[in-house]
Amino acid sequence: VAVVSDDAHVVDAISATLADGETLVALRAWTVNGASSPSGWDRPDVVVLDDAGGVDTAGRIGYLRRRWPTLLVAAVSVASDSRSAALLDAGADDAIVIGSATYAPRLRAIGRRARAVNAATRIAVGDVVFEREARRVWCAGREVELSPRELAVLDCLFWKAPHTVSTDALADYVWGDAETNVRRGVVEVYIGYLRKKLASSRQVVIGTVRGEGYRFEPRS
Repeated sequence: VAVVSDDAHVVDAISATLADGETLVALRAWTVNGASSPSGWDRPDVVVLDDAGGVDTAGRIGYLRRRWPTLLVAAVSVASDSRSAALLDAGADDAIVIGSATYAPRLRAIGRRARAVNAATRIAVGDVVFEREARRVWCAGREVELSPRELAVLDCLFWKAPHTVSTDALADYVWGDAETNVRRGVVEVYIGYLRKKLASSRQVVIGTVRGEGYRFEPRS
């Protein structure tokens, strides 16, 4: 959950509300002309915007909607019901008026909705998790940086799991226009890269099925 606010009390309140052992609440800066802006963020699951202080919350909601269409966005510290309605019309998933008795339940509800949305795009094999839409990978709870080619190889393995993927099938999926012998050699190289980057997995490895190809296998 990314929180955009200049008020430490707002951030603390959101952190306390969502502290459930599964949710990371992080403060994010949103500047007009500086380096800190959403263009440099990793995609969060939820963004909470503090509407206090005369900021252009509607404009920020519009930007987030264009950048990440499935992102869940909530506004807090909203001054009135009419302001809440305007922010909802601007694209917010929720806009909570100051002092609302439903503040905490509604924040928790948007967190649950984010998990439900992500369940449709995040797939897991053991403790390796792949989020296709955002092109993000986690291994044993930590995010792993992969190159576009590495992601493509991993994507193919995920699509076929738990079945074996032949070297030719991987090559066609990732390097469809290259020569056959070149593609096969490159597949082996990228499988090696992936094995190194996913070495922290406690549950699975990318195994070699001799004469057939590669697949996810339980770590022995």
